[in-house]
Amino acid sequence: MRTLQIIALAIMGAACTFAQATFPSTTLSRAVTATYSGPLAVASTTNILPPGLPVEINGVGDPEGATMYVLLVDTEAMCVYNVDKHNNVYVIRGCQGTQTQAHAAGAKVYTGPASYYSFNDPGGSCNPPAIRVLPHITLPSGNIWQCTGGVWVFQGQN
Repeated sequence: MRTLQIIALAIMGAACTFAQATFPSTTLSRAVTATYSGPLAVASTTNILPPGLPVEINGVGDPEGATMYVLLVDTEAMCVYNVDKHNNVYVIRGCQGTQTQAHAAGAKVYTGPASYYSFNDPGGSCNPPAIRVLPHITLPSGNIWQCTGGVWVFQGQN
């Protein structure tokens, strides 16, 4: 019986070790100009929350309770302040030190709480189970990094 308990604890510990999240993403449903100030139409708002709402445990978000979600389109960060039921996201453009810019329909949109982003590019070795979310996205540069074979590999910009 003692052996079964030890095996069960080892399995549960292994499951907890690999609780890493994958950075969620969606796409823009229509193009936007650099000066556009209306809501962004996205394919899905499933992983986008307005400020102040509780964040799902064991899902996308911050167990401590993130208060701001950030979208990254190309190299522009946008801070979310509202989401409607028609897949429209209301944002403050050019936040986190980025510049507003035009974006094509179909552009990839990374979505996540502000705590998913970093202000520093990683370097050296990496250990995927110890990393909260992948890929590693750096603002304001929009640099995207992946932990591959125990080292950080630059993937380009969004």
